[in-house]
Amino acid sequence: RDRLGRTFLYGAPTSTGHTEQEAVDRFLEEHAILFGIFGSDLELIYETDLLDRAATVFAYRQVIDGVPVEYSAFRILVRPDLDTGEMAVVYAAGHLAMEPIRGYAPVVLTPEQALLRAREEMAAEKLPQWSEAELVIQASAALRDSSRLVYRVSAMDPDPAEMADWSVLVDPEFGDILEVRNEIIHTDIAGAVRGRVNQ
Repeated sequence: RDRLGRTFLYGAPTSTGHTEQEAVDRFLEEHAILFGIFGSDLELIYETDLLDRAATVFAYRQVIDGVPVEYSAFRILVRPDLDTGEMAVVYAAGHLAMEPIRGYAPVVLTPEQALLRAREEMAAEKLPQWSEAELVIQASAALRDSSRLVYRVSAMDPDPAEMADWSVLVDPEFGDILEVRNEIIHTDIAGAVRGRVNQ
């Protein structure tokens, strides 16, 4: 586990199969517990070959009891074993939620009540667009602590002159505002950036 709370497993082949999917399924059955999760908590987003086609990446997000884990990511790398020719898992990494020992707090607030609390918190911003309140789980890696269940409300202003994009996190039990997060990040970069973004 690195300082950002992400968990890695890599090195010698850990699970093999006649097909890539068989190797992945066997890996999740045998080793998902090492990441503090169940294989059934993972939802496949995509699978794709690396640019040199030497290996295939299986990309997942985490969903616990139907609730998505915010910014979760789990990646498995599969390639042919050089000795046997079978498909083998050689790398896995996750940015995940580890469920608290006592479980998550009960959901007492309705989505409508959570939305009202968020709007009260951001009243001074006069934002014209609001999403419905959605239950999500904040990942352990993001919090550097046990994961937590929250209502997330998004508030935006699409006007280019007033561009704004905020997330308000509301405690689903007591209605406290846990975090107000600016989703627009301003930075200066040089060069070219290329990548895949998944939610």
